[in-house]
Amino acid sequence: MTEEQLAKQKANGSESDDTICTADLTDDEILEGLNLLLIGDSIAVDVTDDFYEMFPNSVSDTKIGRITSLGKQVLDSYIDEKKWEGEGVIFASLSNSPINGELEDIREKIGKDMPLFLTTVRIPHDTFEEESNSKIKKFVEENNHTYLIDWYAASEGHDEYFDADDTHLLPAGAKAYAKCIKEAVLAAYKKENIEIPKSRLSSGADTSTDSSNASSTDSNTDSSNDNRTDTSTE
Repeated sequence: MTEEQLAKQKANGSESDDTICTADLTDDEILEGLNLLLIGDSIAVDVTDDFYEMFPNSVSDTKIGRITSLGKQVLDSYIDEKKWEGEGVIFASLSNSPINGELEDIREKIGKDMPLFLTTVRIPHDTFEEESNSKIKKFVEENNHTYLIDWYAASEGHDEYFDADDTHLLPAGAKAYAKCIKEAVLAAYKKENIEIPKSRLSSGADTSTDSSNASSTDSNTDSSNDNRTDTSTE
C-alpha cells in the first residue's frame, strides 16, 4: 500500500504548476488534496483504513512495536531515499518508548515551514505517559507550524474505545482517533493556506467555496513493550 500510494502521488502530478490554495477549498477537498505522511506505531495501525478513506492522496506507514527513534528513521528514509514531497507530517510513533530529542530532530528534518502534527498518547500502564504528553504539548507550544492531535484528551473517559490493555483500539476508538486527525488537519490547513495540485482533486477545476466547510515497509527491527502480532506487509 505504501509503494502504491507513492506511485499514485507521482502520477497525480505532485509538482504540477496548476495549484490551488487550501483556503479556496471545501473541507472534503482539503482532505482529498493533501499529501500527508503518517508515521505511526500499533495505535495508528488500527486507523489505517479510516485514514486512507479520509486522505486518499496521503501515505500511512505504521508498524506494530515501532519505537520513537525508529519512527524518526522511517521518516528519514521517506525524505532521503523515497524522495517524498508532501504538505505535512503526522508523527504518531510515540507510544512505545520515552521521547529523547526525536521531536527536535523531526522538526529539523522536514524543515521549519512544513506543518508537523504530533499525537499525545494514552498508555496508562507505562510510566512515561505523563512525561511524553508534557513534552509533546510543550514542543507544540514552542514551535511554529507544529500542531497537536490530542488523543489523550479526546479519549478520556471512553473505555469503549480500547481493548483489554486500555491502549490499543477497538473499531469505535479507531474512528475517534481518525476524527482527531481530521479535525486537527482541517484547522491547521485553513490557517496555513498552502497550495496543492489541482490534479489531486476529483472535482477538477471546481473550486467553489463551501460556506459550511462543515501499513507498511520497515527494514529496521523494532523492540518495544508491544507484543501484538504484526499484520503489515514487510
